[in-house]
Amino acid sequence: MLPEPVLVGRNPEKLRALAVTHGVTRWTTDLAAALAEKNDTLYFDAQTTNLRAGALRAAIAAGKHVYCEKPSAASLREALEVYRMARTAGVKHGVVQHNLFLPGFIKLRSLIEAGFFGRIHSVVGEFGYWVFSGGQQQPQRRRGISGSRTAAASSWTCSHTGVISSTTCSEQCAR
Repeated sequence: MLPEPVLVGRNPEKLRALAVTHGVTRWTTDLAAALAEKNDTLYFDAQTTNLRAGALRAAIAAGKHVYCEKPSAASLREALEVYRMARTAGVKHGVVQHNLFLPGFIKLRSLIEAGFFGRIHSVVGEFGYWVFSGGQQQPQRRRGISGSRTAAASSWTCSHTGVISSTTCSEQCAR
């Protein structure tokens, strides 16, 4: 069984082009109308972080199961509110964690837990990714947009280790 997606966004021209390119028949700029559709039971959010928590709350209120990109909200307080709302509503909920089990992060966590670095007061991370399309083209290092990868990775480190504090995730680390 393959899901029949509904693309939801702010720009109708871009949505139309994306739908045509990928053979998607349903698209809209009206999130409330999309969430009102009873046959669509799952909401996936990949929009900008500052809009995510509000959309997730609306989807949960509409009884949808939710899955989203990381971070799930712009602050720990908001993320916990969304989590608690989903749990109370009894809907399935999750956040993309594709980097969680990468060997480098597992090793880093084990070193932190073993006290290898001593007491950690702050961390500055710079993350990028490599793009390689194959053939003779050289790999090209590209940075995340507006530091979003740095914030996401720092946020992951803070929430899963509880010992790191930095300007990119000081709210998440304040315990």
